[in-house]
Amino acid sequence: MNDLRQVATEYATHGLAVIPALPLSKEPAVSWRAFQWEPPTDLEREANFANDRCNLNIAIVCALQVETSR
Repeated sequence: MNDLRQVATEYATHGLAVIPALPLSKEPAVSWRAFQWEPPTDLEREANFANDRCNLNIAIVCALQVETSR
């Protein structure tokens, strides 16, 4: 497992929606909008970070809106 995949796995264990970003950029390397509500599955995350030769960055997807109970 490459280092970035290890970091992504660690972040995911804390409930974060982790996706790859393009090298030297904050631009997502994958479609990310669905992950605002559901984080990537383990298989999706592994596939997203499988290519260790791309020099990808890591990004955290934040929710569009969080509902609070009143």
